[in-house]
Amino acid sequence: MCAFLAAAVAGKAGKERRAALETMVDRLEVGLREAGVSDVKVGTEVRTYAAAMNGRVLRYEPLILKEKWEDLAQALAAHGVEAKVAAKVRKCVAGGGKVR
Repeated sequence: MCAFLAAAVAGKAGKERRAALETMVDRLEVGLREAGVSDVKVGTEVRTYAAAMNGRVLRYEPLILKEKWEDLAQALAAHGVEAKVAAKVRKCVAGGGKVR
């Protein structure tokens, strides 16, 4: 989920941030292949999903860093995600990155 990815990379730079994003893209590729997407289409699908993921991370990250939880809930809702996810992200951030 993009909100948890944004929490994971919030305020981080360089290799650590890139590693988290690359791991997410790798898992996305595996998921697409498991869902039966053909080898020819996987690259296109990954690019599409990665672009959307990046846009959401860029939208959510400043809200997480500034601890604007209501704004995060609204941004998540605009992307069709339940508002209660914002509360889970808040717990994740408060717990040092561990999802509870």
